[in-house]
Amino acid sequence: MSKYEVTTVIYHRVNEGDLDQYRQWQPRITKACSQFEGYLDTQVVEPGIVTQDDNEFVLVFRFASEELLKLWIDSDTRKKLLEEAESFTIGQPKIAFFTGLEHWFSQGGGPPRYKMTMVTFLSIWPLVHFLPGFINQFLNFGSLGNEFIATALIVVTMSYVALPLSCKIFSFWLKS
Repeated sequence: MSKYEVTTVIYHRVNEGDLDQYRQWQPRITKACSQFEGYLDTQVVEPGIVTQDDNEFVLVFRFASEELLKLWIDSDTRKKLLEEAESFTIGQPKIAFFTGLEHWFSQGGGPPRYKMTMVTFLSIWPLVHFLPGFINQFLNFGSLGNEFIATALIVVTMSYVALPLSCKIFSFWLKS
């Protein structure tokens, strides 16, 4: 069994008038996926944040290993849910597999590592610099407690806001 977590990024293009139907279906596939051994979490990125398409959702599933992810990928449960989605999605979903933060940079074949490093640095530095001081002004759980809260907020903000936004802002450079 592999010792590395694996991230699966799935791009679903949804028919223009069926966005709400997709939003109702998506929690069902996430719940089904969460029942499989090795499931870690799911992130859902609304259209227009990571990609330029106003009708493309991005689902990010993380599993403890490639072997455990494969059990989900090959499952009848997943196949049935994807068959349901055929009525409100366009074509087959695009799927990519990664073992690190590089999944945020996968558009267009992936940029060089130095560009990924720079965008990650520019995304995380303001959070690390400003957020702990801001937290310390309002909370008093001691230095370890405040540090724990700041770190948790930095990780969540980095994953859900800063890195997706930075990739969108710097997409012209990442793709060049």
